[in-house]
Amino acid sequence: MDTRTTEPRVEFPRPAPPLSRPGHRGAVVGRAGGTDASSGEPAVELVPRESAPALRVVGPGRRERAYLRQISELGAELHALDAAQSEAARELRVARLVERGAGRWMDRMDRELERSRQQGNRLLVALGASQRETAQLREELAAARPRAAGPSARALAPAARPRLGEVAAARD
Repeated sequence: MDTRTTEPRVEFPRPAPPLSRPGHRGAVVGRAGGTDASSGEPAVELVPRESAPALRVVGPGRRERAYLRQISELGAELHALDAAQSEAARELRVARLVERGAGRWMDRMDRELERSRQQGNRLLVALGASQRETAQLREELAAARPRAAGPSARALAPAARPRLGEVAAARD
């Protein structure tokens, strides 16, 4: 990983002493000519050199590179933690959906179980009613057999034979 910065570091030159010395690169003392009116001494003025020394551009130092490396490591760690947190949030969301779906599925199964119990109860009632009706029909059949044992059913004319519905009405 490259930790160099793209922004250059600028070093400023040291401030110049107030008066120039021989070999000094700052301003030089020059005589303007004439004398100062208030003090009577010769007039002196500071004359700057042609140009100020160029600023030297320097890249990041050892400490700066260490700071940049540490910042990049912390950024990578933060990125990893963010990824882990988003993965955990996704898993939690899936778990909530599964739990809600399981709850709905259990509710639906409970409703179907209740519906099948009700249907079973209705079938039991219908079965009891059909058993009662079968018992009544057996009793009627048993009561009709001794009467049929009298004169032969063949001997009776077809018009004189009682119909099944008339027999049931006569008994009631």
